[in-house]
Amino acid sequence: MVGDLKYGRTVHSLLQAMSQFNTTFYFISPEELKMPSAYKMHLDNMGLKYHEGRDLTEHLPDADIVYMTRVQQERFTDPIEYERVKNAYILRRSLLEGCKPSMKVLHPAPGSTKSTPTWTAAPMLTISIRRETACMCAWPS
Repeated sequence: MVGDLKYGRTVHSLLQAMSQFNTTFYFISPEELKMPSAYKMHLDNMGLKYHEGRDLTEHLPDADIVYMTRVQQERFTDPIEYERVKNAYILRRSLLEGCKPSMKVLHPAPGSTKSTPTWTAAPMLTISIRRETACMCAWPS
């Protein structure tokens, strides 16, 4: 799980669902957006392993699924702090080299980021685009 792990409701729900399986979690986020301790205590109580860090590339080759979240400006009271971390985790195609061929990436697609991602042709990509109440999921053929 990568990005906003503190405020992201989806990562909290996904953690609870995936904790029903023998899952090892890797939490990659800026210090300010770390996974809350209550969720880590839940994993401890379930006897599941987790690792925390800031370096996206460290555990990427070992991942089966990478769940990306966007850092959202409204979560910050200090605009300087937001500017410092808003682009901390941009997944580029070059980062996917050396990953498992079966790895799946779940990504919310570009939002506030103006740069064009270079990874969109990656075979493991799954993009979930949410606009208002609509949801579209794209899977590679």
